[in-house]
Amino acid sequence: WCSSLILLLNEFGHLISLTTFDISKYSNLTSLLNDLKNLISLTTFKI
Repeated sequence: WCSSLILLLNEFGHLISLTTFDISKYSNLTSLLNDLKNLISLTTFKI
């Protein structure tokens, strides 16, 4: 449970850094979608 929480915080940090540093909008969008998938899988399969 604790490790999944840490992973979730890491994903949120990743999302924040993606939205803050807008380098390339297309690659940011795909990375953001990947992060959302990661968040969904983390919350769905709680280990």
